[in-house]
Parts: sequence; C-alpha cells; structure tokens
Amino acid sequence: MRTATALIAIMFTGVLSQALATEPQPVSPSAGQAAPTPGEQQSAAPAPAAQPNAATPAADSASIKPPITVVGTKAELTPPEKELISRGYKLEMRHGEKYFCIREQQIGSRFEVKNCDTAQSIEARRIDSQEAVRVIQADRSKVSN
Repeated sequence: MRTATALIAIMFTGVLSQALATEPQPVSPSAGQAAPTPGEQQSAAPAPAAQPNAATPAADSASIKPPITVVGTKAELTPPEKELISRGYKLEMRHGEKYFCIREQQIGSRFEVKNCDTAQSIEARRIDSQEAVRVIQADRSKVSN
C-alpha cells in the first residue's frame, strides 16, 4: 500500500510540474535597439549583411571540403544520365566533370562505401557485365548439350 501511494505521489508530482510550467518569454530587443513601429518597418531598409571580414565557423569548414556542386535541374542531363539518377545515383560535379555516386554496402561489413564514376564508365561496366553473363550462359549451354 505504501509503495502504491508513493508511486501515485511521484506521478502526480510529474504531472503537476508539467501543468505549472510556463512558456519561455519572447526575446525583446536590447535597450540600445528600439523596436520599430509598424510604419517604420515598411520604410526601413533591409539590415546590412554581416561584415565581410568576419570569419564564421561555417566559412572555415567550407574551405576545407573539396568543391562539389550538384546540378540543380534535370533538363541539363542526357537520357542515360537521367536513367542513372532514376537507379539511385546522385550527381556531383568535380572539376567541371559529371560524376554519379551511389552508396553500397560492403559484403561482410555494415559500413557503406561511396562509389563514384562517370556515366560513360558506369555504362561500359554494365555492358561488360552483360557480356560476361552472356558468355557464361553460352558456356553452360554447350556443357549441357
């Protein structure tokens, strides 16, 4: 009985603390900056951008990574390139050349590997694979006859 009473008291305390919690107060403008009135908001010019010489952490980390840009529209792609994207490849631009990347799981591991190549190389590998399958199937049909 004491255990049940203690559990009910603990649950009641948790519910009561949530019910009595207040919403955080909105941040008001600092004393040096007065809030503009509605009329001033319309006539006020947009705030100037941050100082150009101020270094931000995002800018520092961006300079470390190699420049990779993704093409925004699919209208610039050829039909074979569109087919690669429909098969799950992602388009990346490297040194002005289009690379198609896909993440594949390594056999015997839980880690994924990112494989990137050009559309022509991927198509050439696909054709070579189809040719190898055709040769193997032809050899099997010769053995069974």
